[in-house]
Amino acid sequence: MCCATGTGSRDLATSKIDTSEIVSHLNHHLFRNTTDERYATFFFGVYDSETRQLFYTNAGHLPPFI
Repeated sequence: MCCATGTGSRDLATSKIDTSEIVSHLNHHLFRNTTDERYATFFFGVYDSETRQLFYTNAGHLPPFI
């Protein structure tokens, strides 16, 4: 069984992956390039197979099932 966290960040090897920062940039891009009547929901996750942890950012979805 893997673990899940909503923290949004994890050091993987030498690079830091921050799922919340990536989703924030995507949100700003979508906001600037879409009309007010449109919206999007999004789930972005990074699974670390060494630690068996899932780091994710949930934007507009119900909480995920693990």
